[in-house]
Amino acid sequence: METVNRRSEVKVILFADLVDSTPLYQREGDESAFDLVRESLALMRREIESHRGELLRTVGDSVLASFTDSDDAIEAAVGIQSVHRQHKLTARVGFHRGEVIPDQGDVYGSAVNLAARVAGFAKGGEICATHPAIEALSNRYRRSAVLIDRINLKGMSQPHRIYRYQWADAEPATVVHASSAAMLRSAREPTLELLIDERSRLHRADGGCFTIGRADDSSLMLAHDASSRHHASIEYIRGRYVIRDTSTNGTCIQIAERPLIHLRREEMALEGAGEIGFGWVPGEVGAPRIHYRVSKDDVPLFG
Repeated sequence: METVNRRSEVKVILFADLVDSTPLYQREGDESAFDLVRESLALMRREIESHRGELLRTVGDSVLASFTDSDDAIEAAVGIQSVHRQHKLTARVGFHRGEVIPDQGDVYGSAVNLAARVAGFAKGGEICATHPAIEALSNRYRRSAVLIDRINLKGMSQPHRIYRYQWADAEPATVVHASSAAMLRSAREPTLELLIDERSRLHRADGGCFTIGRADDSSLMLAHDASSRHHASIEYIRGRYVIRDTSTNGTCIQIAERPLIHLRREEMALEGAGEIGFGWVPGEVGAPRIHYRVSKDDVPLFG
């Protein structure tokens, strides 16, 4: 038998399906329900192809598509949700970026399965995505993604970070006065403020993953020898700012009069105010001074 060599490719895989389409047939009747589903699938196809995506297949009330660029995938996903605002049916969308094996106009691999699982995690009207897909977005889109959980998906060996894309807030037609947005944000979610050697920096819940280390692409780049290239990260998860140590020397946290906390490949929720040492003990001579505060107002503590 001839062996065919197939080269894997990195693609953004989008999976979208309709919510509660089965009761639709009972409610509307077979013919009307079929017409509504067919109309919905046609709308999905239009949005996918108009954003440089390739429709790979439709199965029942779902579609599978691939994109080269994550920005194109999120624009198509937002388009799908936007057109369904005026439709009787509701869609949910999930996407993931990873390696696939192309074959005769279709693609195969675990990335396809993961995209479908993520779509199943989304509720009607939502867009969910994995970390690799969100990480590949440009900044203007990435800032609208909010980490909602780390989950173990059935059949997958490693837990995955799942993000919800706040597509309604990201639409160009949505205009919110800056002062009103600040009031709404402070009422809902806390702000993390960092004071780094007398320089104040705010990080909000919708700001994505904040990375710390000596690597050039770190959100906060450190020059201290005790810090690792990818030393730690801070993410907003379920109403808390969680700091996670991924370093060699560990991360030290001093909160008021409490005993010093030393994280080694561990994580914890930041509370109140304190000082953090990324490889050093807070207050150590010659080391940077990095203070933090978690607050529900946007007034800088370190002003």
